[in-house]
Amino acid sequence: MTTPSRVDEQGALFVGRQPILDRALGTIGYELLFRDGAAAGTAEFVDGDAATARVLMNAITEIGLDTLVGNRRAFVNLTANYVAQPELLASVPTERVVLEVLEDVEPTAAVRDGLARLVAQGFWIALDDFAYRPQLEPLLDLARIVKYDLSLTSGETLRQRIDIDHAAGRLVVVERIENPVDHREAEAAGADYFQGFFFARPSVVTARAVPSNKITLLQLLARVNDPDSTLTDIVDILATDVAMSVKALRFVNSAAAGLTTKIESIQHASVLLGRDTLRSWTSLTLMSALDDKPPELVTLALSRAKFCELVARHQGAPDPASYYAAGMLSLLDVMFDTDMRVIVDQLPVNDTIRAAMLGHDNAITRVLRLAIELEHADLATSQPEAHIARAHYEAVSWTTHLLNTAVSG
Repeated sequence: MTTPSRVDEQGALFVGRQPILDRALGTIGYELLFRDGAAAGTAEFVDGDAATARVLMNAITEIGLDTLVGNRRAFVNLTANYVAQPELLASVPTERVVLEVLEDVEPTAAVRDGLARLVAQGFWIALDDFAYRPQLEPLLDLARIVKYDLSLTSGETLRQRIDIDHAAGRLVVVERIENPVDHREAEAAGADYFQGFFFARPSVVTARAVPSNKITLLQLLARVNDPDSTLTDIVDILATDVAMSVKALRFVNSAAAGLTTKIESIQHASVLLGRDTLRSWTSLTLMSALDDKPPELVTLALSRAKFCELVARHQGAPDPASYYAAGMLSLLDVMFDTDMRVIVDQLPVNDTIRAAMLGHDNAITRVLRLAIELEHADLATSQPEAHIARAHYEAVSWTTHLLNTAVSG
């Protein structure tokens, strides 16, 4: 029985994993294991349902299956409650996850019905630490994989069970392989896959979560910088926070000091400022809420975003706003002390911006890399092309003006 893996004081998340190998000793998947800390040993726990929930949440939502298992399958243990309530697994990708039914799950009507529904949805079912009993036949009929513990089932019994499984079209994993002798025995018995300390002990993958009190801030940043967002969308975001609305009015009155009429509504301010200026100011205000980070990060994100946009315009790119957005969001991993892959999974951004944030090659990524190179270069000696140097200068000047106006407002 297990308890949920805790997130430590620094926001760290933990998932254990142990590889499963084929007969050529290639890794075909990983069993994901509950861990409550960075130590690779077994965790102390009291509630199996909570452990399953934490492993699934950390693996799918927080750390990500790509990080944990790459293009291989993840094997995840299920308790009876999860088997009997398939709706709890609605967010689990059927093609990526093998559901392991724990050995203490009894074949009740609810369990049989739940497994049948999961199979119909496309899941592969594995029976963990399986020990044959006639009443388990209904579960065998639904299983794609059977896992045998070599310390509990071995010799001729194991060979006979594997023959029966193969005849029924099931694959077999033999666990608890702890030495070469175990491996040879399981291989001779006809096992398809192998798992155990002989190949690899469980390791722990650690990631850092975005603090829950900053997830809304993160999503607002993405929404403001969404090239498809409208002026009304940005105004609506400002209107959700009284303090931001007051700051916005101060900012626009300062920026429009030459006007005879005082600006008294966000809607009026948005018309005067325009979408681009309001977008930039709102991003500045949101990022300034990260009071545990140096303000230079905000300055860098703003200038990087403006540089990317200016270069995109010079190149005649079809959507310069996407370049701006990628530049603005490109430092979120530093701002939130979190892997960018974890952040991107929580952002409502399009695939092109997402790819650029993850460093995948596309037109935006190439301009973003150029911005980063210039940030570390001596412009006096590097001699970039004239339009690049000009874009860099204009971006820095624009950022300085925006920051000065915001402060004075």
